[in-house]
Formats: sequence, C-alpha cells, structure tokens
Amino acid sequence: MLKRLAERGEKIDACVVGEPTSSKRFGDMMKIGRRGSMNVDMVVRGVQGHVGYPERLDNPIHRLSALIEALVREPIDKGSTHFQPTSLQFTTVDVGNKATNIAPGMVRGALQHPVQRSVDVQDAAGASQGAARPRPCGAGRQRHDRAFGRGLGRDRSSRRPGRSASWWPAPSATWPASRPELSTTGGTSDARFIRSYCPVLEFGLVGETMHKVDEKSAVADLRTLTRVYETVLDRYFAA
Repeated sequence: MLKRLAERGEKIDACVVGEPTSSKRFGDMMKIGRRGSMNVDMVVRGVQGHVGYPERLDNPIHRLSALIEALVREPIDKGSTHFQPTSLQFTTVDVGNKATNIAPGMVRGALQHPVQRSVDVQDAAGASQGAARPRPCGAGRQRHDRAFGRGLGRDRSSRRPGRSASWWPAPSATWPASRPELSTTGGTSDARFIRSYCPVLEFGLVGETMHKVDEKSAVADLRTLTRVYETVLDRYFAA
C-alpha cells in the first residue's frame, strides 16, 4: 500500500505505530528505532550409529553444541548510543530422535540474530545512501562471516533515531507519566516498512506480558492510550 501511494504521488506526513512500547508503567517508553534481525536455519550432518560404538559414529549434536558455544561465547560489538549490542539467540535445536541408544545422523538448529543498526555510528556518506546495514565489528565480524558466510540477506530497515515530534503531547492529567524514554529495544515491527515513507514513532501499552501465557493489558491503560491518541490527532491537525 505504501509503495502504491508513493507511486501515485501521495505523501504520508507522519505515523504512530501502536506497539506495546511501555516498559513498566504506561507512557514510560517510546520507540524511535529498532535493530534489524536475521533468521538462520542450521543443519549439521554426522554419522548415525550405536552409542556403544562411539568410534563408528560422528555425533552431530556434539558438533552443533560446539558451534553454539563458539558463536555466543564472545560479544560481537558494544552497541552504540541508541542501540543495544548485537546478540545471537538460539531458539530451537531439533533432532527428532526417539531412541536412547542411537546417535542421530542429523540435527537442526535455528537462531535469530538481532543486529545493531549502525545508523548512528555510520559516517555521513554512508548514511546519505539510505538505511544503515548491520555492522558486526572486529572479531565479531570475522566470526559472523565464518559462521554464516558472506553475502547473506540483511535487514535494511533502520530508522534514523532521535527525530522529534512537536505534535506529541507532553505529560499531563491525560497522560500522567514522566517524559518517556526514547528507546530502540525489542524486536522489529511494521514501522520498519513505514520509515521509508514518513517519520514514524511507536507508542503503546505496557508490554511486560508480551508473547507470554495469559498476555493482558490493563483496561485503564487502554482508556488512557485512547485519550493520548486523541490528543496527538488534535495537536497534529492544529499545528
């Protein structure tokens, strides 16, 4: 939709994405950017065999565990002013082996690689060319390339942090929280698509139970959020 609007010459002036950005209490955090991410599926092959004859097998579980340790042992970078350090998070290791006395011939693993977006550490020439690329640094870059290979697809959806919005309401009786922390923590959101077309902020409910069993929000926070959005619209169109 955004691409079609741009092709028709229609411009979007600003956008607020209703992600649950608040951390501990309503209104304490607003997102001004997000790290990129890269999902990696890994397959390690070995030689299946009876565990009583270890000399006749090559256990891929051992190989994968060694690889996981090598990848997560050392930090990749230190982050930057607006962004947390790059991290590797393994989300599953699957063997599908129901036998207790047989080493499998193959094991699968998956990881998500939340990467630091370097928009605030990139030089002006690089920044002028568009969205920043993730930049694992130093030894982390070498380990990254050895582990995953060069030329993999990388998230190019960073948003330049620190943009101010004069139409965003200051704390008041409607919104009693102190001025929100400007943050880039958390996962990606739809804002990664919108940022190419207009300035965008993310602001919403408290996300302490996000993706957990019995995820919930306070009804009072929903009502307050409604009033905040109404105030945003009033201020925006009055500007």
